[in-house]
Amino acid sequence: LRPQHIRDLIADRRDKVGASSVNLMILVLKSVLRTAQQEQLISWNPADGISALRAPKRALEEDLHRALTKEETAAFLRAADARSDPYRDLYRLMLHTGLRIGEVIALVDSDISGSQLIVSRTVTRSGGSVVMGDGPKTDAGHRIVPLDAVALAAIRSARDYRAAVGVATSRIFVSRTGRGIYAQHVNEQIRRTSELAGIEPITSHALRDSFATRCAESGMQPRVLMELMGHSSIKVTMEIYV
Repeated sequence: LRPQHIRDLIADRRDKVGASSVNLMILVLKSVLRTAQQEQLISWNPADGISALRAPKRALEEDLHRALTKEETAAFLRAADARSDPYRDLYRLMLHTGLRIGEVIALVDSDISGSQLIVSRTVTRSGGSVVMGDGPKTDAGHRIVPLDAVALAAIRSARDYRAAVGVATSRIFVSRTGRGIYAQHVNEQIRRTSELAGIEPITSHALRDSFATRCAESGMQPRVLMELMGHSSIKVTMEIYV
């Protein structure tokens, strides 16, 4: 198998299906061949130098998912620290776990066990109040997520902030007044921090997107990423995130 064989296949398929479908095919092929190389079934991966097709401009404009580059991420976190953004610990946790904003807001002390985090619920807003749900967004949302040093430090810092506020609650993330957090409040602070960082406005979902992007860039297997993200379908992981 040579790169030209793959390029011929792409040329044949691009006129029959959309760019996203072709790019999904390329991603799967790269992953399969990378595994074959690791197992020493082949000496090199002929798909390594194959680039993805560019999606039509309209598709890019309609795509609400946007990941920060490594440089943007660093600038965003510097800005969050500089302006003492009240949710800067929350940002770091999302960037290092890929949790949804509702899942982060719902975290309580008992969800942290050593270097692992248990996702078992989410929160929604109803009648002007934060409502703790009985479970996550989907059945696949029930999961255990590993915590690296940055994530653990963010949790410790959030608990210190909670103690400084002086509120008696098991919730890890609280507002300045000690009350529950609304996603819209977090997104408003993110907008202000983005402006200070000099990057295009984003929402909390971009932090989840950024985590997935870093994982994909590092060569993480899509199935593993699917489980970390709490997706019910590998199709969502591949087509939107990877």
